[in-house]
Amino acid sequence: MAIKLSSLRKNEIRRRIAFTNIEGEKEIITVKNPDNEEKIKLMEFLADRISENESEVTIEPKDIMVNLLPLLTNIEIDTADIDVVIANPNAQLTEVFYHLGEIIQETINEMLMIQSSNLSMASQNNIMEDIQNKVEKVAQNAPKRGRKKKSN
Repeated sequence: MAIKLSSLRKNEIRRRIAFTNIEGEKEIITVKNPDNEEKIKLMEFLADRISENESEVTIEPKDIMVNLLPLLTNIEIDTADIDVVIANPNAQLTEVFYHLGEIIQETINEMLMIQSSNLSMASQNNIMEDIQNKVEKVAQNAPKRGRKKKSN
């Protein structure tokens, strides 16, 4: 059975999370998958947090709240006391962080694939240049071959 290509398109919405706010009203938190523009912003965000030896990415929870909640959710940051919320998140905010973590990991994997592809392309170019240089050297050093005259 064949899989239709259209079924492999990324959904705009990653998750909808229902919760009841302080006033007792039901609300829906929307975590969305990044579009191309948001993906670029996310990659820039992550690139700024890669260690000098490029072996780890360090992101603080407050950093995620301030930068990624407005980018990838419908959550409005309405308090200056973010640290209190980070220290005592409800189940729904914990779930939001889980999904943001997945998005971050997927983006890091994509960045690694791009970097690997770029390295592979550079390696292929180097190999092709080496081959071309060797062929040119062989051609320059090869004796000119022509027809030999018959001796009578």
